[in-house]
Formats: sequence, structure tokens, C-alpha cells
Amino acid sequence: MRICKSLGNVTPKEVLAFGDGENDIDMFQTAGFSVAMGNAMPAATAAAGYTTAGNDEGGVGEFIDRIWHL
Repeated sequence: MRICKSLGNVTPKEVLAFGDGENDIDMFQTAGFSVAMGNAMPAATAAAGYTTAGNDEGGVGEFIDRIWHL
């Protein structure tokens, strides 16, 4: 939330967040798009709106490519 405020006109709903741990759940609840990595902890996967490949499999790039072409 602090980053959104520092950037000015960015709302939390415009944020794309990637994570793999329980510490990412709060971030997932705030971000408009929450993505758990394929190797994420079960609680993080359950809290995320989307999943992608693991962090060692290019998951971030794969997800961005997927939504870029919608």
C-alpha cells in the first residue's frame, strides 16, 4: 500500500503480486492480481487468485506473457 501511495495514481487493484510463502498472503489480499508460484506453500496457493509455474521455471514471465495476450 505504501508503494502505491508513493507512486501517486496507482491503486492496489492495479498491482500484480507474485509470491510463494505464507508471508505473501497479506500482499495477495491487497493486490488486484495475486499469483502463487508453482512451488508455493499450500496456504499461499489457496490465497492467490492465479497460479503459474515455479520460480525456477520462469513462472513470472510465463504469467505475464499469458495475461499480455488476453
